[in-house]
This record gives sequence, structure tokens and C-alpha cells, in this order.
Amino acid sequence: MKKIIAVAIAALPMAAMADVTIYGKVAGGIESDRGFDGVSNTRVSDYTSRIGFKGNEDLGNGLKAIWQLESRFKVDGEQAGTGFATRQSFVGFQSNDLGTLRLGHLNYYGNDRMSDVDPLLATANAFVTPTGTRLKNAVRYDSPVFYGFNAAVMFGAGENKAAETGVDAVKTWEGSQDTWNIGLGYEYAGFVADYEYTGWLNQGEVAGEAKDGQNHRVQFGYNANNLQVIAGYQAGKYIGDGLANSYYGELISAVGGTEYKTSEATLTAAYTIGNWTPRLIYTKGWNIKANGVKQNDTGYQQYIAAVDYTLSKRTMLELSFAQTNADNQDNDARTISLGMEHKF
Repeated sequence: MKKIIAVAIAALPMAAMADVTIYGKVAGGIESDRGFDGVSNTRVSDYTSRIGFKGNEDLGNGLKAIWQLESRFKVDGEQAGTGFATRQSFVGFQSNDLGTLRLGHLNYYGNDRMSDVDPLLATANAFVTPTGTRLKNAVRYDSPVFYGFNAAVMFGAGENKAAETGVDAVKTWEGSQDTWNIGLGYEYAGFVADYEYTGWLNQGEVAGEAKDGQNHRVQFGYNANNLQVIAGYQAGKYIGDGLANSYYGELISAVGGTEYKTSEATLTAAYTIGNWTPRLIYTKGWNIKANGVKQNDTGYQQYIAAVDYTLSKRTMLELSFAQTNADNQDNDARTISLGMEHKF
């Protein structure tokens, strides 16, 4: 009897953790790249390796308490951007009838529902930069799926509101730099369509006044029966270069000015044949506007060709080639990479 009691007591901690899931991926590769300056490098790189813990508790009547802690690490030994709970981490409630409410460090709608245009291990599609990440100090509500439709709204607190002082005080940071992110989606029989609006309040200063940034993004396509074809378009207005992709960011710094407008489109196509998935991605960015004036030779085009080979349900190899042509550069930038990913 004593042995039975001892075994039962020892099993209690395991029972308490029965709804905890450990998950993640380890991914890295070797790549050769050449920048717009013509300089070539060979690199060993990490491809967004991560580890996460998540769980839930049944509260009855279809309601669950949910939580997640996800962290970034790098297999190449670099430390920048790594650390505990640096990726999506939250606590909240989930109801089959009422939807999901969470608070924490949360994905933008575009990062959750619209990531099909950026599926590669090595080369990021420049198109996803503005909302392909997460928002700190955030509260997000996701509706239940209703006849294929879904909706989400998220608020991120800037937590930096300051009172205006003095007659000549600059008003830029009088209001907090809060963020609103709204998403609407539809999915039926493999066909998908999504819209995302993001507003960055008091993003920066123009002529002594605080101005808001914003981004509108849409995508639609088909993703079923081994075939994926997804098209997307977005138009953004930014104060400064903080939200632009790396190419536009460099241009904004060079052009000068304070208020910028960008527009981009992308197309992704892939087809799975056995263990092989060849993939093509094309992205175009049009000339930017700085303070309302169109800037010539500020557009770009990005071409990506890749093939994935699935070794198992959790392990994959990927070979990819990416090239970016910039209107204001004599040389193109290109990267060839061979990577491996293992999920757990």
C-alpha cells in the first residue's frame, strides 16, 4: 500500500503538466551572398530557431485558460534577438462560442494569417516587413470562425505618453505611441482571402506635430490539393524609416524628408509532388513618395526560386536562390542558400 501511495504522489506533478506542450524548431544553413556593393560573403546562418511551451486548463462550460511562452535562439552562436519569451507569449481565455482573448507579446494578424507569402527558411520576402512580427504590451481578441469568416482586433499600448510642458513644447510625444491592428479573413474549400489594417499612433513628428503611420494589406489565393497560389498587395504611410523593409529603409535615409508612402505587391506559387515542393516568389515595390513628392528610381523587384525536400513529417531540406534588383543600384543583391529544418 505504501508503494502505491508513493507512486501516486510521484505522479501528481506529471498529471499537473499533462496539458503542457513543448514545441519548436531548429533550423540553419549555409549561404553565399553578394550585396548591392558587390561584396560577397559566405555565412552559416540560423533560420528562426525557437522553443516554446504552451498549455491550457479546462474551466468548464466550453471555456479554457490558455498560455504560451515562446523563445528565440540561434544555432549559429549569435545572440542578437534571442532570449526568453522574445517571440509570441501570452495568457488568456478561449471559448468555442465566444472566441479567444489574450494579452502579452502577440503576433500581428499579418504574421498569423497572412504568412503564406513568406514560407522560406533563408530569404525573407521583403513584402512582409511592416506586420510580419509581433506587438508588445498587446491585448488581442479573435472571433470564432463563422461560415468561413474570422476577425481579430488588437491594441498595443505604447506606454510612453507624456504631458506637454511650456508654450513652445513639442507635441510629438504628448500622446502615447499606441498601435491598432485589425484583421478580417475568409476561407472556404481551399480559397483564402484576408485584409489587415494597422495604425501606429503618433509614430513620428512632421513640422512639430505628431503624425500617425498606417498600413493596408490584402491577400487572396488558393491553398489546397498540393497547390498554393497567393497574391498580395499593401500600401503604407510611415513617419521615418522604422517600419519600412531594409531596402526602402535605406532609400528613406538617403532621400531625406519625414513622411513616406510605399506600395508593394507579391505573388507566391508552389506545388507539392511527392516529397518535393518547388516554389517561386515575385515581389515588386514601386517608387516611394517623400513628403508627397514621387522619388524616381526608388523601386525594387525581388525574385526567389526554391525547392523543399521533405525527409519526414518533421525534417526538411531547402535550396533557394534570391535576387533583388534596385532601380538606384548598378548591381543586384543575391543569395544562394542550403538549409535544414527540424520541428519538434
